Amino acid sequence: MVTNYTRALNLVKSNPPEQTLDVQLPRAKYLQLENAFYKLYPESLELRYPSLSYDSFTETVTVVTAPAYIHESAVGDLNVAISAYAEQYLSTYSEELASSTGNCGSTTTRRFRGAFEGSRTQPDGGVRYKSLDGQKVTVVVEVGFSENYTRLIESSASSARLTV
Repeated sequence: MVTNYTRALNLVKSNPPEQTLDVQLPRAKYLQLENAFYKLYPESLELRYPSLSYDSFTETVTVVTAPAYIHESAVGDLNVAISAYAEQYLSTYSEELASSTGNCGSTTTRRFRGAFEGSRTQPDGGVRYKSLDGQKVTVVVEVGFSENYTRLIESSASSARLTV
C-alpha cells in the first residue's frame, strides 16, 4: 500500500514538470518529509521548485513541481502591474508611501500563530507596501494555469488564511 507520505516523497524526488499533490499528513510525518526534502535539496533555500507547503490546521501537505515558463511569466507580469498600480495610487498621497512598494517574490512564510502555527506556504509572488495609515500590506499572487478552478480558489483562501 502506497501511503500519502510515500506519494509526496516520490513526487519530490522525481520532480516532473507541472505537478501538484495535496495529501493529508500529521505534523510529525510532515516534518519527516521536510527533513527528507532538505537532504535531497540542500540548496532549497535558493531553489524554488519542487516546493513544500504545509497547512497545520487541515494537516495538508502540498508538493508543487516546476511550472512551465508561461506560469513564471504571468507571475512576473502580475507583480509588476500590482506594484505599479500601488505606487501610482500611493504617490498621490506621498512619495514616501510610493517608495515603500516592493516585490516580495516567492518567499517561504512560516510565521503563523494559533491554529496555523507550524504551517509553511510559498506563494507564487507578491507585492508589499505601506497603506495610507502606515500598516504593512501584502498582496499575494497565485497563478493557476494548470490548476482547476476549485483548487485555485482553495489555494487563494489558504493563502489569505495563512497571511499574518
